Amino acid sequence: TKTDVFISYCWSNSHTARQFNQVPALVGREQADPRAIAAALQDGAKLKVWLDVKTMSHGGQLFEHIAAGLQNTRQAVVFISDEYARSDNCRMELQFAAKSLKKPIIPIICGTGDEWRPTVAAMLLPGLPTQPLDTRTAGSAADLVPLILAN
Repeated sequence: TKTDVFISYCWSNSHTARQFNQVPALVGREQADPRAIAAALQDGAKLKVWLDVKTMSHGGQLFEHIAAGLQNTRQAVVFISDEYARSDNCRMELQFAAKSLKKPIIPIICGTGDEWRPTVAAMLLPGLPTQPLDTRTAGSAADLVPLILAN
């Protein structure tokens, strides 16, 4: 299925993942949940969004589903954080999107730290704008939608 946006994020940065006990703790702000932002893009902006927990069937072939999702999307929104940069799976998604597929990437800073900045994940980003989208200072998920659409 063709989508407008592929959401790439670390579950540790998702308040919803914490609510469903999919992660032991939330790192970041509840209002900056990538899953909530994905819902706002889909419901508010009427975009077709690829989100792992909504798009993938349960069971095997995780990487095949992710690869197909990236191949069939127009752009990737990457929620970069310390946790994302430490995740092998997240870095693999980013590398595939940026290097293999050369997809447009919109980086959004989330989490609580800046240890991701000198990492391979940061090197793979197409260059952070002078004023990157930063969920640590934004209001709600809905507030980020126009900013994402403008990029």
